Amino acid sequence: MKLILPLFILILFLINHNIKRSNKITKDRSDAFWENENKANNTRKMPIDDLEYITIPLESLPILDEALINADIVHFQKTITELSTKQILNLTGISNTELKLSYGAANLPFLSDCDANYTKLVSTLARWGEALLELDKIDEATTVLEYGIECGTDVTKNYTLLAKIYNEQGADYKIAHLIAVASNIKSASKDSIIKNLRTFHTEQ
Repeated sequence: MKLILPLFILILFLINHNIKRSNKITKDRSDAFWENENKANNTRKMPIDDLEYITIPLESLPILDEALINADIVHFQKTITELSTKQILNLTGISNTELKLSYGAANLPFLSDCDANYTKLVSTLARWGEALLELDKIDEATTVLEYGIECGTDVTKNYTLLAKIYNEQGADYKIAHLIAVASNIKSASKDSIIKNLRTFHTEQ
């Protein structure tokens, strides 16, 4: 009985110590975030002409005669054509605070629009490729999906559909290339994409 009280006191001390430590870590992180955010909001406007804007090569993409395709593909083609007139940036994995620190708060609305255009681009490419596959237009689908990879997409469907095509063609080395590309994307979906690709890759 004499040992129970000191042990109980020790446990309470450790619990209290860990709570205080956790609270301090949380506060330090919060303070650091708001310090960076305040600095970012006061960063002057910087030039953005040298950023890697994406130019959609319409002449290289399979824009098909509307009489030969369904309404979904018509819609995807029109979306890509419209996007080709807009400015597009792949800003995946870069926070708004980081963007403001690098280019100034005044540029954030424009950069956000460019990023939204990118999200729309890679999403549309994946859906377009899938729709082409459903019509057994393998070559056209491959072109569209490979362009998605060139754009640095983090859309899982784009990778898995292309891996399926390569697998059926016996082009395992191309799947290995997809895995290498996926390893470099700055996205929370990176690990799941790589895991899915490895199910198609026979040369482990």
